[in-house]
This record gives sequence, C-alpha cells and structure tokens, in this order.
Amino acid sequence: MYNVMKAQFYQIKNDIVTYIMAFGVVLLLGFSIYLFGTDYAFSEITGSLVFSHLSDILVFYYFFAIAAVIRICGVDQADKTVNYEIMFGTKRRSIYFGRFFTALFFSIILFLAMIVLPLVFFSCKNGWGVIMPEKDGIIRTAFQIFPIIRMTCFYSALTFIIKQDMAGYIIGFVFTMTEMIINLILSEAYPDFGVFDHVIPLFSSIQLINLGNMSLSYIDGKDVMTAVDTVSQSLLTGVSCGSLITAAVFLFGGYILFSKSDVN
Repeated sequence: MYNVMKAQFYQIKNDIVTYIMAFGVVLLLGFSIYLFGTDYAFSEITGSLVFSHLSDILVFYYFFAIAAVIRICGVDQADKTVNYEIMFGTKRRSIYFGRFFTALFFSIILFLAMIVLPLVFFSCKNGWGVIMPEKDGIIRTAFQIFPIIRMTCFYSALTFIIKQDMAGYIIGFVFTMTEMIINLILSEAYPDFGVFDHVIPLFSSIQLINLGNMSLSYIDGKDVMTAVDTVSQSLLTGVSCGSLITAAVFLFGGYILFSKSDVN
C-alpha cells in the first residue's frame, strides 16, 4: 500500500489538474476576501466573523474535494493502469486503500487550505472576536473531519465501482445534488426529522457551523450579533456516529465489489 500511495503522490505532483485546482482555490479565497472587504474594514475581519460566513465556502470546498477524490481514485482506472497493477501482482487491497488514504489526505489538505487557513490568519491578525466562543469554533471545526471521511469513503467506493473518472464527476455531481434536494424536501415536510443532516456530508458540515439563535449585544461601544447557544452534544454525537457508520458501509462495500470485479 505504501508503494501505491507513493506513486499517487508523485502522480498528483505532476498532474496539471492539481495546479488548476490549486489556482481555483486561491482565486476563490481571494474573491471571498475581496467580498469581505466590501462589507467590513480589513481590521474588523476577525476569526469568528469568518466562521459565521463559512457556509458558502464549504459548498465550494465539497465540490473541489469530490473532484479531487474522483481524480485520485479514477484516472488510473480510465487508462487501465489499475489493471496492469493487478496483473503485475499488486494486491487489490493495496490498490484500493492506497488510493483511498491518498484521497483522504488531500481532502484534509484542501479543508486546511480553504477553511482552517482563513480562520487562523484572521484570528492571528485581528483576534478571534466576540461573535462566538473560541472553544466552540474549534470544536465545530474539528468535527468537520467526520463528514469529510464519509464523503471520501463514498466517492472512493463509487469511483472504484464505475471505474471511470469522467463518469464519476457526472454521477457524483448528480447524486450530490439529488441527495441535497431530497434532504431539503424532507426537512420542509418533517422539520424535526434531521437524521439525514447527520449522514449527508455537506449538510452535516453546515449544521456544525450553523450558529443557530443570534442576539444583539452591545460590546466595546458597538452593536454586535453574537451566538446565543454553543454546539450541542447531540449534534456532535449524531454527526460523528452517523458519518462513521455510513463511511464504513461505503468504504468496505466498495472494496468488496472491487475485489470481486473482473479485470477488463
């Protein structure tokens, strides 16, 4: 598995798509900072203010991360490289999990670049701020790892099953939009039935950063909107357990199907 991961890292480093995605991330972050600058002075942009506006960036993060996972797990299947690896004696377990862990690594790197880096930068520059407690922000951010794991497991398995990266992009996009629409419909019909928020990665992530009830507070001579509640234990438990259970089903289910598939 180590050799598979090593080869993947080399391939990613020399893949033009990697640099296109990196440019896209930089462009997105730059544009987001520009938009912040139209509403706030640069000195007013604190870490908690950035956190309260993360939902839009999270949507783009998932599109970038899904594309990265499908690229890592699918490009070598489209050009039959995986078939040659199998014929030359590489274990399917190593092929599958080597690419999965590589995809998970880069999903986390993307998260650090797109979500954590802006939070850390503005917190160091202008302080955390008063919109929400710093500890609450750290907990909400740390628990994002669980939806990310679930997303990586699902799209790794999907790509190994369909054995195509381009088809994976299309199916992944359609599937993601479909589950989002279904979840929105169910949320409207059954407001108290939020179980799907715990297993659909994007909705889990948004639930984690949703500050809920806000109140107007007077701090340092200014009227400031602050969060009333901290993140609930039930949400943390639901997101972590729901994500890990579904992630395990997708990951090992995908491996079983890939291990039994024909080389063609």
